[in-house]
Amino acid sequence: MALWWHVRHGNYASFNGHSFRLPLLWRSTNPDRGEIFRLSHAVQLNIDHAVGGIRNEQQAEAFQRQILATYGRGVEEGRFSPETIRAHGLSFLCVRENSAQPWALYLCVVPGTDWQIGLTGGQAGLDDARRILASAR
Repeated sequence: MALWWHVRHGNYASFNGHSFRLPLLWRSTNPDRGEIFRLSHAVQLNIDHAVGGIRNEQQAEAFQRQILATYGRGVEEGRFSPETIRAHGLSFLCVRENSAQPWALYLCVVPGTDWQIGLTGGQAGLDDARRILASAR
């Protein structure tokens, strides 16, 4: 299905006025709520509007710290780590769970937007997800 999607739509999918380059095996679905970039039924990158509204830089950084503190409580040191992806004026402030499990946490927010981004599928799509986010224009 991904190859057919690329034939019909090219290599870019859009969300909220920004475009993202999708690798050849990924495709975009456009449900009523948010945007989903999908590699398979088990691996997808969800970009959606957060309920809390637009976060400024300080609020986004505080959210990242809060996620690190909440999920890191009671687990081994280094299991969760912060990560920042920069792309053409956007900064994706992410929290990554260092786990090989398919349900490992990967969550990002973008200062100046109400975006909330999550990866389902853990390590299987992590490198592609980083490249997709870094391609944002």
